[in-house]
Amino acid sequence: MPGNTMLRSRYLAIGFMMLVTAWTLVAQTNKTANPPASTFRVVLNSGNTNVFVQRSGASAWDPAYDGQLLKAGDRIQTRANTRIVLLGPDGATLRVGEFSDLEIQSEPESKSGLSLMAYRARLYFFHRGNPTDLKLRTRTAAAAVRGTEFNFQTDESGVAQIAVTDGSVALSNESGAVLLHNGELAARQKTLIPD
Repeated sequence: MPGNTMLRSRYLAIGFMMLVTAWTLVAQTNKTANPPASTFRVVLNSGNTNVFVQRSGASAWDPAYDGQLLKAGDRIQTRANTRIVLLGPDGATLRVGEFSDLEIQSEPESKSGLSLMAYRARLYFFHRGNPTDLKLRTRTAAAAVRGTEFNFQTDESGVAQIAVTDGSVALSNESGAVLLHNGELAARQKTLIPD
């Protein structure tokens, strides 16, 4: 009988270790899974301390943290030597470069209920799956995302530049609209200037 007790103890220990391992994997999967509807999830690389969030209605900027959920009205800023990822509710991935300033805005007409106002940004947008209806705005232009992969850049003056790698993006302003496809580039200054 002592051998059976020892064997039973080993099986219990192995079962416990498997349970802990499975729980850890589930926790990691939930951390990178799509965030709930009407939110973006912040993903920080280790050592990123130059990322700040201003909650809707607040005046203070607080340090961002990994897994933080951003809702309509929240702003996020990256400072020098910092890059982050924003995960959208539909699985869209936005890599955000340094010195970016973005505000999450309500967009009732979209499935996600959100859009992004880019005051200053360098973004790389990547999405596989069903087309997304995310909108990006600057002070002078709006981009309706209909594609899956593109680079987007804007500065404080609202000058926007989009380079589409795969899919399509509609760039518009008071002067008109341009539909960009694979390999096309457009810049928005006073008028739309497709390259």
